Amino acid sequence: MWSGARCRWGLEDREAAVRVIAASAGTPSGANIEVKPIDASANPYLATALILGAALGGIERGATLAPEASDDAPVLPTDTGEQLARLEHSAVANRVLGPELIEAITAVRRLEHDTWGARPVEEQVERFRFTWG
Repeated sequence: MWSGARCRWGLEDREAAVRVIAASAGTPSGANIEVKPIDASANPYLATALILGAALGGIERGATLAPEASDDAPVLPTDTGEQLARLEHSAVANRVLGPELIEAITAVRRLEHDTWGARPVEEQVERFRFTWG
């Protein structure tokens, strides 16, 4: 719930992948941003590098922010194979992290998936709960 599963941004939109939080009494000078599709298995340093690299690329290109997407925005992929394929072919990821690191990340994730992906969720949780936490 509120995981940010849809490929969209939104002001105070708890279901958006990128949630912009408006100014409030606690943050009177302006917005905070939540990037929600990142889970505990992600390396926080690499995830932050990708977020900042994508932002910098947009600034350098003079990109404009797309309008807030509606409820029919596409759902982000949950299939590991599709996620890895998108990472491998991402121009941003390859520019920011480099092809060698992308290759290493996808090799490890494929091995994890091939080894543990078909096992019951409870077994996966037991195996990985201290790995990522």
